[in-house]
Amino acid sequence: MPPARTRAGRALYCRFSAGAFKGHPARYRYAGALERSIGQEEGPIKEPTSLHDRPVALEPDPPADDPAAPAANEATAPPGANGAHARQVAAELHTTPEDVVAAEAEAPAMAGKVEEMAEDRSWLIHRLRDPRTLLSFGLAIALFVFIFTRFNLDPAEVWQTMKQANPAWFLAGFAVYYAAFLLRGLRWQRLLSNVGFSRAKKPEMPGVGGLIEIIYLSWFVNCIVPAKLGDAYRSYLLKQSAGVSFSRTIGTILAERMIDLFILFGLLLVSGFLTLQGHMPGVMTGVLALGGAMIVALGVGLVVLRIMGDRVLRLIPQRFQTMFTSFQHGTLLSFRRRSLPVLAGYTAVIWLLEGARLYGVVQALDQGHLITLPVVIFIALASSLLTTLPFTPGGIGLVEGAVVGVLKLFGVDDNTAISIALLDRLINYWSIVIGGFIVYLLSRRK
Repeated sequence: MPPARTRAGRALYCRFSAGAFKGHPARYRYAGALERSIGQEEGPIKEPTSLHDRPVALEPDPPADDPAAPAANEATAPPGANGAHARQVAAELHTTPEDVVAAEAEAPAMAGKVEEMAEDRSWLIHRLRDPRTLLSFGLAIALFVFIFTRFNLDPAEVWQTMKQANPAWFLAGFAVYYAAFLLRGLRWQRLLSNVGFSRAKKPEMPGVGGLIEIIYLSWFVNCIVPAKLGDAYRSYLLKQSAGVSFSRTIGTILAERMIDLFILFGLLLVSGFLTLQGHMPGVMTGVLALGGAMIVALGVGLVVLRIMGDRVLRLIPQRFQTMFTSFQHGTLLSFRRRSLPVLAGYTAVIWLLEGARLYGVVQALDQGHLITLPVVIFIALASSLLTTLPFTPGGIGLVEGAVVGVLKLFGVDDNTAISIALLDRLINYWSIVIGGFIVYLLSRRK
């Protein structure tokens, strides 16, 4: 009789490589086993390997009536929490813990581009020379030219207005903006803990300070290149620091974006109602429509991941299916019910601090009599929503134009409106570019 391990090893190999069992129920039993193992920690990834990269070791199993067989499997399983996870899944799939660990090892395709970028010491210069990056900065310059010509702004007068800013209020805005990074680090730490990546289980995980550094570096990347590449870079840095799953970490970042957008949209509605009592100009209606469309899109995506994940798996190329499973678990596990109030609380305070930053800038130019606190919060949140658009790095050009347009609706003159926008972006864009570049040069995590 052929040894059971030989059959299981070959089946698992075909599941993850040649695709010979495409459409076979065993394929879905594996996904189901992983789903049932939610909450178990994913093992540290030493190298991005998969069953494509190694031959399957086939050896005879002990006879079925041999009482030492379970002990042999127990002895060969990896140690620690990962070993327990591997043994549980192996029992459900009738295979071996070694094959489960190998099948769950991170495939390099998704992280390849980011890893190549990070390993290249001159990646920054290469990215800045990329035609898409140059095109996005060209678009930003065109937007600035349009703003200055549309409102007949004199750069010299704008500069004089900016120099009149009260330094104490400006620094207060700067301070509350950077205080929010502590909450961002705590929030991401909670999300990572929800998917099993905590320091209690993985001592190599960075603390809050290390997570803040990774977030800051990812924001730096988002400010200099389009398409939110910084989010992938954040996952790569954590993978390098702690050996955790790249795709599962991406799932926690997507969950973070979802929570951000849900809270942001709710605060936008409240602040917009308090500001204009439901009578919103076209520009504000457009911003809210954009936010609503994003909410619907993310909500549909979350439902699809939760309910139709197995169907989506059938449509994904074979080599990406393991990564999709990790990504799916990383996203869904992030929304643990017990942690949702804490995550929502962190997020609400973060966005209120964003409003406090702009309030400091408005007060620095002595415009508090025209721009009330609800208006400031609405403008700050609306501008943050525009930074999610991938057209220009960090939304540069788009955000400034939107801020000027909304401020003018409340009677702020043209020079003061653009001065407020530029001073605000000095805090939440240019300080990230300059500070992030310094941190990048000094950081050991890149």
